[in-house]
Amino acid sequence: MAWENSLSFNIFGERLAFATRALDPDIYEQPRPLLNFTSRKRFGDHYSITFKAENLLNPKYNEAYDYGDKPSYQQYTIGRSFTLEVAYGI
Repeated sequence: MAWENSLSFNIFGERLAFATRALDPDIYEQPRPLLNFTSRKRFGDHYSITFKAENLLNPKYNEAYDYGDKPSYQQYTIGRSFTLEVAYGI
C-alpha cells in the first residue's frame, strides 16, 4: 500500500468574533492563512498509521474593532499541533 498525503491551504475572509452593545463597534477576526499536512499509510486490511501537522504557518490571530482604520482589539497565536495515530479498523 502507498502513502496517502494531503496538503491544504486556506484563507478565509473577515468574520465576526464578538457582537458588542449597540454603541460599541463589533469585533472582527481578520483574515489569516492556514496550512495543514496529513500523511496516512495502511498496513494489511486493518491497521493504519496517520501523521498530522496543523497550523504550520502559525500566523497571528488579529481581532479588530469594526471602526475607522480597524484598531486592534487583541492579537495572539495558538501554536502548531502534531499528531501521530495508530489505528485498528474492523
